[in-house]
Amino acid sequence: MRAEDMPHYHPAVKQLAFHHSCPRNPSPLGPGKDAGKISVSYEYFNSNQSLNDTRLDRTALKLLQTVHKHGEGQLTGYEKRVHHDQIIPQKRYQDAYARLKAKYGKQLTSNWVEVTDPVKHVFEDIGIAAFLIELWDDMYQRPVTVDAVLKADASTWVGALDVSDDVKEPRESDASAFLANGGEVQALEHKLSFPGFVDIGCGNGILVYILLSEGYYGFGFDARERKSWSTFPTAIVKHLKQQVLVPEIFRSTLGLAHDGDSTWHNGVFERGTFIVSNHADELTAWTPLLAYLNHGAFLAIPCCSHDLAGARFRAPESVRKPTDAAREVTYGNAHMSRLPQQEPYTHVEPLAEDHDTHSIRDQHVDRQGTSSADLAVKQAAETGSLKRSLVQKKMASAYSTLCSYLASISATVGYEVETEVLRIPSTRNHSVIGRHRKELSDRIGGETNTAEDREAVVKNLIEFEMGLSLQSVAHDWITRAGKIAQKPGSGH
Repeated sequence: MRAEDMPHYHPAVKQLAFHHSCPRNPSPLGPGKDAGKISVSYEYFNSNQSLNDTRLDRTALKLLQTVHKHGEGQLTGYEKRVHHDQIIPQKRYQDAYARLKAKYGKQLTSNWVEVTDPVKHVFEDIGIAAFLIELWDDMYQRPVTVDAVLKADASTWVGALDVSDDVKEPRESDASAFLANGGEVQALEHKLSFPGFVDIGCGNGILVYILLSEGYYGFGFDARERKSWSTFPTAIVKHLKQQVLVPEIFRSTLGLAHDGDSTWHNGVFERGTFIVSNHADELTAWTPLLAYLNHGAFLAIPCCSHDLAGARFRAPESVRKPTDAAREVTYGNAHMSRLPQQEPYTHVEPLAEDHDTHSIRDQHVDRQGTSSADLAVKQAAETGSLKRSLVQKKMASAYSTLCSYLASISATVGYEVETEVLRIPSTRNHSVIGRHRKELSDRIGGETNTAEDREAVVKNLIEFEMGLSLQSVAHDWITRAGKIAQKPGSGH
């Protein structure tokens, strides 16, 4: 390998070696009493490299410290709890990240207009974009616009982006030839055409900006416009929309007319659209449901815990197996395991299956007068100085239960759930991914894929999880959506 072939984030050395010396007869007093030594040696590519490279010295010292830390950890029985790179190999991700960082990092941080930390948000979104691009490379054919961007100079990306507006969606005949189980991406030899993406709760719009600039067509929307949107070129801004999500299921349940109101989005996208949600709060739990209704795949990065009515809550620590969860929603069993504070006081009768139509029927006790806000009052506090019981002290963290809850919802509607701890500068870096779906074979007669069938599954799931009528949940969602739209943007 030549020096010019080395990636910029790798030390410019030709060879690297570790030398570990250990006494033949270790001290009986234990580690550290007659310890061995470890050293690192490296060789330059050529003699012209500076022997006074302090940066390389610091890197070598840090490498020694890391090796020593791992050695001490193994000696004391440390077991790694977080495993990265389970879906995308580390080298592929790092190469993509390095390229995007060099291309967009300085530009975005220097032009930052939000009050939040640019370093965190810019490089977090660059990391997510790198992961998505590599994930999509495994799932789809590269759009022609991506090749145009990769081959062109960075200053010509606008022209390549404009081409994306003219790219036709995959023909239905093409989709039916490659897709199974209702249109979701499957592990097939042939890759599908890229179906486009939507970033729900897109915040500052950086992720949308990068993906569009790299030639992946799609759009993002958020309840509030951010100041950063105005810093993007016009070709980008037209793909960022200030809209509040009101799922079509809620709109139709309450009989609300759309009337062409562009400030609301009903969650109905082009078939197969890849849905992205990054710290989307109220929209997080809805991510797999929207993907299911639109026959698509998704990536969700949870942050704050909200239920399906948009209210803050502590997600239940589910103990159900995915197959049990799907069976419960399908057949209407109501014995879902919940945390103590998640159990509503009002008794809910189990759902009954209509054997004549094989469809889902509402057999809940009539609770029209109860709202999710009423139930929230009866829940134990999530935080605060209240004395906690022994059971509460043993509870998993709110974040871990949210991730498990999101995975459970995804599995309930048939997704083969994958998880990945992303390499991004955030403590909320766990992601839930749904690329493949399996047929809900436990249903009588198998799964059907009409829009009505899928809506019935989602409606039943909402009532099952919330313990409320769909009308009550829909009313609560719309009330909260109106309040959210009035709040100022947070900058994320």
